[in-house]
Amino acid sequence: FDYARHNDGALLPDPRIGMTAVGATEYVRNVNVCFTTAEMARCRQVATAVRERVPGGVRGVESMALWHGPETIEVACNLRDNTTHPSVLVHRIIEEAARVGLGRPSGEHTIIGYSQAELRRRAQEINPRLADL
Repeated sequence: FDYARHNDGALLPDPRIGMTAVGATEYVRNVNVCFTTAEMARCRQVATAVRERVPGGVRGVESMALWHGPETIEVACNLRDNTTHPSVLVHRIIEEAARVGLGRPSGEHTIIGYSQAELRRRAQEINPRLADL
């Protein structure tokens, strides 16, 4: 990369080799709940109901609705604050928000990532000196 040629502040990668970016965020867990439905508008309402940015939303939750097939929509949530609402509680809140109009989830759901307590326990198994985490 020739910084001298790009001194206007724009980062322009060499098109022959591309570019790689590396970064990190705070720990995030995911709660994903699938519904057997084609009602995207209703699933978006459910995603909005749990989102932190709306009145009554859940602190630390980012959410959206995603198609998984012609009759399957996933309400996907990032839990950016695992200390306030555990993933199981967020899953229950999604089910409650969906009960009117969508019914129960299709049975497909995933919780991705370990709780902070589980991460601490695993670290201490690797190195007992990490007991003060």
